[in-house]
Amino acid sequence: GDQNAAGLALCSKYTDAQVNHVAACAAEAVMGRGAASDLLAAGDASSINSAQHRQEMYSAIACTLVEASKMDSTDEDLRVLLTNEHHMKGSQAKAITAVFAAHKAELRQLLARSSASSPVPRLVDTHWRMDLDVAHSKDRVMGKKPRYHFTLETQPSTTQEFGGTTEHPSANAGKELRLVLTEEQLQDMLVRLREACRAVEVAQAQ
Repeated sequence: GDQNAAGLALCSKYTDAQVNHVAACAAEAVMGRGAASDLLAAGDASSINSAQHRQEMYSAIACTLVEASKMDSTDEDLRVLLTNEHHMKGSQAKAITAVFAAHKAELRQLLARSSASSPVPRLVDTHWRMDLDVAHSKDRVMGKKPRYHFTLETQPSTTQEFGGTTEHPSANAGKELRLVLTEEQLQDMLVRLREACRAVEVAQAQ
C-alpha cells in the first residue's frame, strides 16, 4: 500500500549499511528472534536519527519480506520490484534481496506453521440442492418459492510440529454445517462473496 511504499522510499535518505541493518532486523523480528525496538537500537540502524523513519523503514521492509515469501518470489523478482516499482537504488535493493534470500526458506516455514495453527476449522467440501415450496389454492398452483440447501463439510485445523501433529478442534470442526437460504438470501451471500474476492485481488495486486 501507500504506507509501505513511503517506508521504502525513505531508504534513499540513508546509507546502504543502515538499510541493510534495518532489513536484517526486520527479518530477525519477524522470525521472533527479538523485539524490533531492541534490534533497531544497536548497530548501523541505531545511527538513523529519526526514530519515526527507522520504524517506518522497518515496517515497510518487514512487510515486503513477508509478502515476497508468501508469494514465493525469487530473488530477482524482489530486486526488480524494489528497483522498478519503488525506484530504490540498486545497491539497497540488492541488500534487501540478500536478506530475503538468506531467510526465505525459514520465513516460508513460519508462514506455513502460522496458517496451519489457526483454530478455525477448514472447509473441505460443499454440496447443495434446490427445493421448491409450492403454494396451492384449491386446484391451482399459486406460486413457487425456491429454497437452497447448502452443506459445508469441515475438518479441524492442525499444526505440524516436530514429533507429531496437534489438532485444534472447535465446536463445529469435523461436522457438516447446513444452511437453508431463500433466493434473496442467496443473492445477498453471493454479493458478499464477490466483495471478499475483490478485496483479496486488490490486496494481492498491491
